[in-house]
Formats: sequence, structure tokens, C-alpha cells
Amino acid sequence: MKKIILCIVLTVVFAVSATGQVKTVASQYKKFADALETQVSCAQEPEPTKAIRALQKAGIISRTPYNVVDSISYFRVRKPLTILGFEVYSVLGFDYNQKVFARGPGTSPGTTLGIVVPYSVEEVKSKLKNLDSQKSIIIYESEDEIGLKGKAHVRTEIHCFRIP
Repeated sequence: MKKIILCIVLTVVFAVSATGQVKTVASQYKKFADALETQVSCAQEPEPTKAIRALQKAGIISRTPYNVVDSISYFRVRKPLTILGFEVYSVLGFDYNQKVFARGPGTSPGTTLGIVVPYSVEEVKSKLKNLDSQKSIIIYESEDEIGLKGKAHVRTEIHCFRIP
């Protein structure tokens, strides 16, 4: 009887402990998501180097970009991330920090931070009507390469940029 009671007590303790850890991890991801959302929606000046490094340190995105297009680096999402109500496939950005972002030839794209989502431009613009009217918010079809080879996929980039 004592063994059964001990097993029940231990089960309850471990369940409560695990639930607390899940809530802590979820609240930590929410903190990162909220901070990224504020910058992507241009409610706050984008800080790509700071944002990308924080997301990398938390293990939310990859350490190295999987794609670089016109100096904009794309980092794969490794853990679930929701921004502006959309599931995020990758985080993109450019800043003048050579250790974080690759720099290609030509004109600088300017400081930018954004996300790639698996929805059409029309769906994104419809949902984000109030943000689309701002000149510093960019919403367009993505050239992002994430997806299964040979399968068509829809991607849209949403980002905030500042011209130097």
C-alpha cells in the first residue's frame, strides 16, 4: 500500500513539475515572439542583430543562414514560432554586422527584420490590413527556398526595413 501511495505522489509531483516547465518554455517563446512581432510590424525600430542573436541563443532559429538573397539572410525556424497570428517558417534580416549577416555585392538592402509565412500575399494582406498601409512594412511573395523539392509552396515575407 505504501508503494502505491509513493508512486501516486511521485507521479503527481513529476506531472506538476513537467507542466510548470512547459508553461515556462511557452512563456519564454511568447516573450521572443512578442519582441519580434513588435519589430516586424515596425511598432519599434528593428534591431536585426540583437533579435537574430537572441533567437539563435534560445534555439528558436538556426545558427547559420540557409539562404542569402541580395544580402538578406534567411534563418530556419527550429521551434514553433507564431508572429502576427501566422506560423513562421523562417526569420530574415540584414544589418551591418558581418558576423551575423552575409553581405553581397551592390547596394545595401538597409536594416531589415522579417518573417516568412506559409500563406499567400492576399491572405496576409487581408489579415494585416492596418499594417499594410504603413510604408515601412513590406509584404510580398517570397523567394524563400524552404519546402519539399518538386512540391509547389506558397510563401510570403513580412518585414520592417529602414533605409540608412
